[in-house]
Amino acid sequence: MQRKTIKLFIITFTTTSFLLFGHPTSGQTADTIERYVVANVDIFIFSKNYQQHFFNFKKYFTPTRADVDICEKYLKKDINKLSKDKALQDSLKLISTDLSFYKRQYFGYVDEKEDEILFLFGIHQDKIGDFNDWGKELNVLLEAGRCSWSTKYNLTKKKFIFFGLN
Repeated sequence: MQRKTIKLFIITFTTTSFLLFGHPTSGQTADTIERYVVANVDIFIFSKNYQQHFFNFKKYFTPTRADVDICEKYLKKDINKLSKDKALQDSLKLISTDLSFYKRQYFGYVDEKEDEILFLFGIHQDKIGDFNDWGKELNVLLEAGRCSWSTKYNLTKKKFIFFGLN
């Protein structure tokens, strides 16, 4: 038990340090971020070439619009369940399960089992004004509470593997 607590602390500390002190590389070019509008919602797809300092996965891939469409389909279908699933996330509840209120950012990585994972960040449209660079830089938010969430969708296994409020 003590070992798990220490491991969780180290992961939390490391992640928090990256998120608080790391800053995404600005000045990305148009070929590293694609704007994609689905049902009047702004979605930004980050290519594998996007230079960011938040995560250190060994291998990245560029999500396609088809990948995003698959994830969006299941996200709409499962958002109520995801937002209540204690195994996937904490006890807070979203401001709204109406996804049309949330702008989104997608990027892809390959995990240790060679599964393709979509990492997705959503922010409520009422908070987007706080982030003028939302479509230009990857924004990982801490302590935004119920206004911001993230999820991971395993494209290979076709299922969500994480959902949490930031």
